[in-house]
Order: sequence, then structure tokens, then C-alpha cells
Amino acid sequence: MSDELEDSLVAKNEEEIEEKKLVEAQSTAQDLVDVAPADALAWFVKGKTLYLEGNFEEALSCLAQAASLDKQQPAIWHLMGLTLLPLNRVGEALDALQYASAALPNNSDIKVALGVACLLSGKLEEARVNFDQAYKADPQKTSVVANELYDTYISRSNAVEGSTKALLERMLETRKVAAINGYEV
Repeated sequence: MSDELEDSLVAKNEEEIEEKKLVEAQSTAQDLVDVAPADALAWFVKGKTLYLEGNFEEALSCLAQAASLDKQQPAIWHLMGLTLLPLNRVGEALDALQYASAALPNNSDIKVALGVACLLSGKLEEARVNFDQAYKADPQKTSVVANELYDTYISRSNAVEGSTKALLERMLETRKVAAINGYEV
């Protein structure tokens, strides 16, 4: 596959995702896989699109294919961890996110996802450390990502205990108030 064709399909997929045209984005992602089935990026793009659609099982399958083609790409492991969370495969999500975090230790998106996985695993101190690192790296973005993860997976999950939900809600609210008032927590 030519780099130019691959780049144009990736750009088209990203544009469709931004415009919330997920059906078209999925078609473009499939075109990318059809043209470049041995390219990890193609499978990553398809997995990401399926993830955004909420089709976590198929997304995981595509991300596993991407990882088999490029085992060292942290973005694959980050998205794989995020995909495993709503499937209640928290131990595997924790492993994937720990790998991604080791590769990109200052990435606030990965740190907040790892914090959620640690929290769901009952590793409260590790969760706090990861949330603190994420907020220090990028407080505004971390707040958005943490709230999104909470709203998307945790608040709706029957598998998450009420006390864990309450703990994360308190942490998010404390961070929000701290940001509004201009002080660190």
C-alpha cells in the first residue's frame, strides 16, 4: 500500500470521526484494512473506530491484530486497555495500560486510564498516584478524560461497587473544585 493512500484513508477516517459520521468512518477503516491487512496502523484505526461506536468485542479483536503486527506501539496498548474496561476485563486492562504507561510515562490520558483500572482493581494507592501524575501533567485534559471514563464505563457498570463509584466521584469533584478555585490537591 502506498503511504499516500494510507495517509489519505487515515485522514478521511479522522475527519469522519470528528464529524461524528461513524458509519462512514467504519467504512473507511475497513477500506484501510482491505488495502493493508498487514499494517498495524490499519487495524488500529479500525479498532479505534469500533471502540468509538461502542463495539468493544470487535474493537478488541482489531487491536489484538494490530498488537500482533506491532507489539511495541503504546497507542495500541492504551486503546486496548480502554477497550477492556467496559468488557469488565480489568486485570487485562491494567496490564495493557501499565505497558503503555511505561512506554509513555508522562502521558496524562494513559495515566488517568491506568488510575481508573487501578481503582477498579482495588489498588487505591496506585490509583491515587496515577491520578495525581495525570493531573500534574495536564489538569484540564485529565479532568475531561476522567469524567468521560466515569460517565461512559463506571457510573453505568453493575460490576463496579457503589463505594468505588463514590470514591471516584469524590475525587473528580475535589479536582473540579480545586481547578475552579485555582489550587492544587
